[in-house]
This record gives sequence, structure tokens and C-alpha cells, in this order.
Amino acid sequence: MITVTNINRMVTDSKVKLSGSVYSDYHQLNNFEVWFSYPVHYYDKVTVSANPFVAALLMPAMSLGQTLRVEGEISPKMLLGAERFMEIMNKWRPEYRPIKIEAAQSDGTIKNGRNIGMFFSGGVDSFYTLLKNENTKLPASEKISHLLFVHGFDISLDDHKLFIMALKGVEAAAKEYNRQIIQVSTNVRYITSNILDWEMYFGSAMISVALGLECLFCKVYIPGSCKYEDLFPWGSHPLTDPLWATESMDIIHDGCEASRVEKILWQVGKSQVALDNLRVCWENRFSRYNCCVCEKCIRTMLNLEAAGIIEQCKSFEHRLSYSDVENLPIADMRDRIFARRNYEALVAGGGDPQLIRALRTALSPLSPYKRREMFRRFKKAIKLKNLIKLARK
Repeated sequence: MITVTNINRMVTDSKVKLSGSVYSDYHQLNNFEVWFSYPVHYYDKVTVSANPFVAALLMPAMSLGQTLRVEGEISPKMLLGAERFMEIMNKWRPEYRPIKIEAAQSDGTIKNGRNIGMFFSGGVDSFYTLLKNENTKLPASEKISHLLFVHGFDISLDDHKLFIMALKGVEAAAKEYNRQIIQVSTNVRYITSNILDWEMYFGSAMISVALGLECLFCKVYIPGSCKYEDLFPWGSHPLTDPLWATESMDIIHDGCEASRVEKILWQVGKSQVALDNLRVCWENRFSRYNCCVCEKCIRTMLNLEAAGIIEQCKSFEHRLSYSDVENLPIADMRDRIFARRNYEALVAGGGDPQLIRALRTALSPLSPYKRREMFRRFKKAIKLKNLIKLARK
């Protein structure tokens, strides 16, 4: 059993810290504190319910096959959603097993949060959701008011230099479009890193942060990454994200109507602030704003190339090389979908023929990346065979 007790909020160092003590038979989660840190002026808006802790720890509990017990009140609506969430996640990935959730149910009283938030990392998807909302004729009550910027997800808690660099980009966007920034930090990724796959968990982790402010928001947007026709099992998905809604707060998975190239053409490429501050890198090599060598950086530079505006984007220090594109690491279905979309956009737009050939090479069954992976696995198999021979002597 995983048990969460002593849920409380307290003011420390100009922050309000929401925390709970975690106990479990699994050593990494035993006698540990899971916490969320928000700006101190949101003290009255920070909940002390079970909701954020259920969202944060449900998937770890599913991975370990343990009952999740939280000493606090849970939204009845969210509890029903969590049951459905477990069914879907188990169909996608059977190693995540449905488990029992033990928590007292609240009376379902609706909080008075009237604001609309969105998670904002400074990437293509984030800017698209913000700009679409900004440029659509909506009443003021439907406009996004707050940008949630989280430290501890794609930027590790000990990398303060990169966090400050990234924050400047978020601040530029917030200033240009008159939005408030909520800086949040949390250790939920750190304490679960050896238990489950982050790519299947990050949606729940994000929503746990939002649920900590359920007294502030009536709606929170999560920018999506894929078009509807390209969807695949992933941690943030239009099927699963809305299941975390409470009686007071809806969760909206946004942006599935557009590919990444379309997002740039329709919204992002029309904003110089977005192009000057675009940050997509999650590998954070060399602590750069964008490393320009990881799969996501190269993918985004291809997006910009296909949209014909790469020269206007100042947030990538280096430009694409044909060699980088040929060696693009297409490791899974998600990478292949994004690469295929870029290839189609480059061909349709009459892009650089050599760049198109390089991307076609990366997509081929015997791409440089796949050949390297085959060789690596071969060496590993030979090494294992030799070890077995030595063990039998």
C-alpha cells in the first residue's frame, strides 16, 4: 500500500508549499515527502484536498500494483474519472494495473475559481494554444489568464541556470500578451523516476500541479502535441486528460486540430515574440536554451524550415545540417509520426531537395540511426554470450 498522510500547506521562503508524507513498502516512496511550491500570494487558493496527490501517485501505485490511500477528501467526479483513466491506461500498457483508491469523498461543493490557466513551457504547442486563445474572439471570461511554468519536469530541480534562461522567454510571452505567470516547482518527477515511464506519466504529473490550485481555476488547458489522426497512447491525451476534472475545474487537452507545421503557419510564425523565445529542448544538453542536436530540436527546426520561417527564429543557435537530419534518431512511433509529417510538409511546400532526401534517409528501414542501434544490440548480445560462456566454465 502507498499511503499519503499529513497533507498541509505552509509558507516557506516567500512560497506556499503543499506537501504530503508518503509511506510505502517500496523503498523509493517510503518515508518521503511529495511537494508542490507555488507563489505565496496564492496561499488561499492552494487546496489541502487529496486531489493533487491522487493524480501524482496513481500511476506509480499502478506500476507497483499497490493500493493508494490518501488521508484527505477526493472529488467524487475525479474519482470516477480516475477509475476510467486506469481502464484506458491498462489497455494501452498492461504493466499499469488498476488498483484501489482509498480516500474520503468530498461533498462535491464547487469552488469559486474563475480563472483560466494553461501549462506553458515556451514550445510550439504552448505558443499555439496561447495565441489561438488570444486571437479568437472570445469573451474575457474565456480568455487564458495565467501561465503555469513548472520547474522539475523538463528542467531538473538542480538546473537553476537553465530555469532562469527559460523563465525569461516565458516572461517575454506573458508581458506581450498580458498574462500572469505562476512559477511552480515540484519533486513528483524526481521521486517517481525509477518507477515508471515519464512519457506515460507526465500528463498526470502536470494535472497534479493544476489540482493544487483548484480553488483558483475553473479551467486549465494542456497543449497537445498530435493531430487527431496521429494520436497514440501517451501520457497526455484527449481521452485521458479530461478525466481528471473535478466539480470545480475542467481539464482541456487543446490543439489536436493542427500538426506542428500547421501550428507554426497558423499562429506561432506570426508572432515574433514566439519565434524569439521558442524553447522546445527537453534533453538540455550543455544547459543550452535549445541544444540544436536532440531529436526534438531537429524536429522543430524542420517544422520551421517547412513553414519557411527558420531564418526568423532566433532561439536556435545553430542551423540544420543535412548530416543531422540523416542521423535523426527515429526511435519509436511518435518520432516516426513527427518525421513523416515534416517530410510531407517539405515535399508539399517544395522544400530543399537535399533536405528532403536526408529526411527520407532518416525514415528508411536502414537509416543510419537504425544501423547504429542494430550494431549496438549485436555487441550487447555478443557480450552477453561471452559472459554466459565464462559463467559455465
